[in-house]
Amino acid sequence: MKSDAKIILSANISDIELEWPGETLCVHHKSYPLPPIARCRYLAFDEFKKSPRERLSGVRRLAVVGLNKIITPANRTEEVFEILFNNTGELVKVSIDHTLFVSEPWRAWFHFGLTGTRYREYSYSYLAQSHYNSFRDGAAAQDPFSIDAIEEWGRGAVLSTYETYFAPLEVEIVETSAQVKLAYARLKEECFEEEHGIARIIMRLARFAQSACPRRSIPTPSACFDRARHRIVASDLKVDAYLVSRLRELCDLTNAVGSRFKR
Repeated sequence: MKSDAKIILSANISDIELEWPGETLCVHHKSYPLPPIARCRYLAFDEFKKSPRERLSGVRRLAVVGLNKIITPANRTEEVFEILFNNTGELVKVSIDHTLFVSEPWRAWFHFGLTGTRYREYSYSYLAQSHYNSFRDGAAAQDPFSIDAIEEWGRGAVLSTYETYFAPLEVEIVETSAQVKLAYARLKEECFEEEHGIARIIMRLARFAQSACPRRSIPTPSACFDRARHRIVASDLKVDAYLVSRLRELCDLTNAVGSRFKR
């Protein structure tokens, strides 16, 4: 497989055979399979981050496999990422992963930032996150990570080996009693009086839904990306309708990315 793409998406990474000129270092998350790359040395990220400057000495091309699990909002300020994102401009870098993002679409920026691929005016992840959150909160009209925006900025840089990553969600709705719905309505009023953020409100309502419906099983947005097929059991309470619709949005966007960049 010969490609000039900087971001490669594949459901089966071990099936990708890459031919690149020059010596390549492949830094990978330990849970990911490895792509066959000619003239390549492989190094687990946990080892690489102990001495990144030393490990990059003499390297002409860097392939990073599994960035979605390597970098998170919690660890993004570590020195190793300062080196990879800002102090290695001379390196040709390629990011290989299953999907363009996990959990939230703004995290797609990590792949763009790592490979030196421009995405809007974002020069760091906090700006991408802030603009996306403003859209989600209704403070901004434009979604900076809509499929059209991703296609615009990813054109020529992103390649997908699949058209569809997620299978259609299977959802079973469990009806709750009138007493449960009444208690839910009361709790909702309390939440809006006592809480100051939508995340806390949703968490409390979701906890109530779980207690009222023990069979309930809805993955978090992060866990949704752990596998391609999901069977969801949700209550008929509105918080679950919201949570399921959010998962559908993430799955649909991921599939749209695969379709738009398949070549």
